[in-house]
Amino acid sequence: MNYQELSNKIIELVGGKDNIASLAHCATRLRFNLKDESKADTEKLKATSGIMGVVQSGGQYQIIIGSDVAKVYGPIMEACGDNLSNDGEKKEKKGLVSAFLDMISSIFAPVLPAITAAGMLKAVLALLVAFNLVDTASSSYQVINFMGMQLSILCQCFWLLVLLKSLNVMHIWLF
Repeated sequence: MNYQELSNKIIELVGGKDNIASLAHCATRLRFNLKDESKADTEKLKATSGIMGVVQSGGQYQIIIGSDVAKVYGPIMEACGDNLSNDGEKKEKKGLVSAFLDMISSIFAPVLPAITAAGMLKAVLALLVAFNLVDTASSSYQVINFMGMQLSILCQCFWLLVLLKSLNVMHIWLF
């Protein structure tokens, strides 16, 4: 798939560079804040090869790309360049609850894989003990338990760093 062509087609179908107020992406979606959503041709976007769907939600125009979203995001950002404004035209339309939920999701999204891994380690350990495959006094139990606890502590430290960064308390990332 030619990501440059797809990105050019997306820019054209959302109403051009001048219609894009801001752009971000998550794991599978391009998240546009458009100046005028009526300029976007949703049906043509849905029919475009490489686009899995289009969703309009919370003041955002979201285009579902899949796991290749970063390969499409880069060329769009290059094409738009200084055209994207950060004046927050669309942010005024967000309610207090929506802004709070955005903040919470931005805090937990980077930490979610590590939290899941820690939980899975502890769940496997609990199953091993429940089926009497591992004794709580064994070294295997101690090692797996230690790994789960350390991963949990690491999650908490990382979560704290993300929280401080999102609240603009910490201005420098150490990593």
